[in-house]
Amino acid sequence: MNITDIFENEIKPNFKSSEELSFHKHLIREIISRYDTEDITEILNLVVSTVKEEENTSLRIMKAIIDILLRIEDEQPMFVERIESIYLTAIEKGYEHIKAIFISPPPVMVADPRDFEEWDVELCKVTLGERKSFAKRLDRRMIERLLRDPTPDVIRILLLNPRLFEGDVISLGARRPNFGPVLMEIYKSYRWKNNRRIINTLVRNPYTPPTLSIKLTYLLHKTELLQVLNDTELHPTIRDVARYMLK
Repeated sequence: MNITDIFENEIKPNFKSSEELSFHKHLIREIISRYDTEDITEILNLVVSTVKEEENTSLRIMKAIIDILLRIEDEQPMFVERIESIYLTAIEKGYEHIKAIFISPPPVMVADPRDFEEWDVELCKVTLGERKSFAKRLDRRMIERLLRDPTPDVIRILLLNPRLFEGDVISLGARRPNFGPVLMEIYKSYRWKNNRRIINTLVRNPYTPPTLSIKLTYLLHKTELLQVLNDTELHPTIRDVARYMLK
C-alpha cells in the first residue's frame, strides 16, 4: 500500500470518528510512533496538500499537529526525537513547506516592557493574585480594564470569563505593541483556539511569536492568505507559507 492509500484509507477515517482535539492528538502520537520518519514526512506533505483545499479532516489533523508542537515540552523525550527526525527529513527532501511547521524564528517585532509600566493607573499597583481573582468577575468594566494587563497568567483566566466576547479577544489579538506570551495564551485557550477570525488576527499581528503564527497560516482561507502574502510587516516565513498554500 502506498503512502496516499495509507493516508486516505488508514489515517483519515480515524479522525472522522471524533471532533475531540485530545483524541486527534492521541492519533498523531500513534502515527508518529508507528510509521518510519520518511513515511511520516510524506504523510505530512499530503496533509498540507489537502489542507490547501480546505479539506475538513486534514484541517483536524493539522490542528492536532500544531497543538502538539506548541506544547512539545509536555511530550516524552523519544517522541521529541522523532519530531526532530521528521524536521531533518523535511530539510533533506527540500520540503520547505513542511520544515516551516517546525521552526521557531525570532519575531520581527518585540514589545518594550516600558510601554506597559502603567497600563492601568490603579490595577498596575494591585498584586498578581488579586488581578487573577478580578479576572474571574462578571464585571464588564473590570474585564475591559484587565484586557490591557500584560501578564499571561491574568489573560489566561480572563479568556475563560463568560462575559468576555469575541470582539474583545480580536481586539486583544490585534493590539500593537503586544507581548508574545499574551498572544500565545489566546490560541492556547480552548474557548477561542478554533475561532477563525481570531486565528487570522493572530497571524496578522507581527508581535505574535512566529512559532505560532507560521503554524496558524496553514489554517487560513485563500482570501486571508492573499492578505498575509501582501503584508510586508509579517515574518518572511509566514508570507512564504501563504505563497505556497495559494499555489
